[in-house]
Amino acid sequence: MRPYRLPTYRMGLRPGIDLDRALQLDAALEDQEIVRKLELRK
Repeated sequence: MRPYRLPTYRMGLRPGIDLDRALQLDAALEDQEIVRKLELRK
């Protein structure tokens, strides 16, 4: 049986896009969603 292979592609980074900031934003949105779901259970 041959191993499964998934093609990969270079995405490159666009100048001016700060990935650290994007991860912070994602974490904040996830936190808000968790709080919203917990409030619905009350």
